[in-house]
Amino acid sequence: MIRLYYSPFTRAHLIRFALEELGLAYELCQVDIAQGEHKAPAYAQINPLGQLPALVDGDVTLCETAAIALHLADKAGERGLAPAIGSAERGRYYHWVVFSVASELLALAKIALHTRVLPEPARLPAVAASGQRDWLDVARALSLGLEGRPFLLGDTFSMADVLVGGSLSLAHLLGVLSPYPELARYFARVSERPAFQRAYADAVPS
Repeated sequence: MIRLYYSPFTRAHLIRFALEELGLAYELCQVDIAQGEHKAPAYAQINPLGQLPALVDGDVTLCETAAIALHLADKAGERGLAPAIGSAERGRYYHWVVFSVASELLALAKIALHTRVLPEPARLPAVAASGQRDWLDVARALSLGLEGRPFLLGDTFSMADVLVGGSLSLAHLLGVLSPYPELARYFARVSERPAFQRAYADAVPS
């Protein structure tokens, strides 16, 4: 069985969302960050970086969120969350999957760390401001990508929406989503999905 190493309020939520959407059976292996379990030797054997998520699927161990998502979408290809290889949609699909972790979450993480997560003395206003500027560019690019479309690839929900739409839960929590009505409506479509509700049951934005 697939094992997902997981802690709430990490990128592991995205992979839990993916697993729920694909209907794949999995074991949820809780990693207690507060107790330092992500840095323990046992977890280092799975992910030497001590980060979450990590996924073990038989002989395959993956620790990068985008790679895990792409692997799972192909593993359960009959569920239709990945467009056909070689199609134009496949190229856009790759674009948005990578965008979610390389641009979207990078900007949001700067804001989150330096306004909420880190202890007050460790917060750097300049880094938070940099994240806000990055978020403006991300929001603009995503708004253009969604223009006239319910989902990133058109009418069809895909793994790209799992990652990009799921990541908007952090934007919602940080209060930076509301200035963008198109993105807020998109997030509403994603977050009303039963798989999202199950995956984010311990961290659903209010």
